[in-house]
Amino acid sequence: MRMNSVFYSKPVPPIPQAVRSEGWARSKGRCEGCGIKWPARLEYHHNTYYKWDVCHGDPEWAMDIFGMETAFDLDPLCRECHRQKHIGPWGEFHADPEQAAGEWAYVHHMMHKND
Repeated sequence: MRMNSVFYSKPVPPIPQAVRSEGWARSKGRCEGCGIKWPARLEYHHNTYYKWDVCHGDPEWAMDIFGMETAFDLDPLCRECHRQKHIGPWGEFHADPEQAAGEWAYVHHMMHKND
């Protein structure tokens, strides 16, 4: 079991090997952020930490995704691109990628609201 940075005290199951292999094949061993080919392993970025389809959009009933990931839930990334996915518009680190993405969406909206 690995420890998840969102739930520090909660061990989570590993990403299934078949899913990791499918992600690697999809990316052809390249970072899906910058395209660099790494001789070492790529990291797998979770686009979400929850299975929203099982709760019909109600966050109270959302299930953790860990151990049930599909290749589409993950982006194979180099370490730098993975870190960037978790950085908000003001330079703060967000363990939850949806929180960082939400802040970026808000900033983008505010910058273009008068277009």
